[in-house]
Amino acid sequence: MRHCRWFALFGCLFLLAAPARAADSKTTRQLLTKYTEDLTNLWKEYASDKHKDTRDRAIQDYQQTFQREVANAEVPAGLKVNAITQTFIENMANSATLFRLEKMNTTRTAYLQGCVQAFKREYAKASDYAEPRTTQKVFELTMLWLENARDGLRRASNDAQQQTYSAINEMSGAMLQAATVPEGDALAQMDKNIQDARRKFPINSEVLKQMNQQLLQILEQRAKDAQQKAKK
Repeated sequence: MRHCRWFALFGCLFLLAAPARAADSKTTRQLLTKYTEDLTNLWKEYASDKHKDTRDRAIQDYQQTFQREVANAEVPAGLKVNAITQTFIENMANSATLFRLEKMNTTRTAYLQGCVQAFKREYAKASDYAEPRTTQKVFELTMLWLENARDGLRRASNDAQQQTYSAINEMSGAMLQAATVPEGDALAQMDKNIQDARRKFPINSEVLKQMNQQLLQILEQRAKDAQQKAKK
């Protein structure tokens, strides 16, 4: 009887503690907001060059904590891949105003890495991530996201642009692997898609090449991946 009473007592304590733990947990969005505030506040409290070591240590601490917590964080319910990607692009673009000075490079790098990590956690848990898609749909989404990223990140640093493109490429590649081949001549459609991409991402000048070449290469590779899938 004594053991039963102890078991019942510990059971009650566990049930009381469980809601508290749930209440303390934060979503990916909440964690990223707090992380951004922590990083920006460093430049309000320790802006002087003499505080560089203090800033760098704090950045490292914030970064380690964020990485640990966001890896298993809940994703807000109902978020879809397209909305998640657009928010990601906006977050990466914000680095141009949040950490615009050269001496803020270390902070900006930590911020960008945090945005990428939150994005990868969110898109894998998106409410529509596992929905059936054709290879054609994946290509269309990839072109849309890359166009939005290019236009939205014009003022952002090169590292912000590169990390954004790379993350989108990684996601669309994973989506293509799970995609189905649509009915009709999928090979011819992808040839047409490549031509459309070349019109949308021209490289016929040095300026345009610098802006579009990497994005065009991603789209051409995605089309070739889809064609290989259609041949199997």
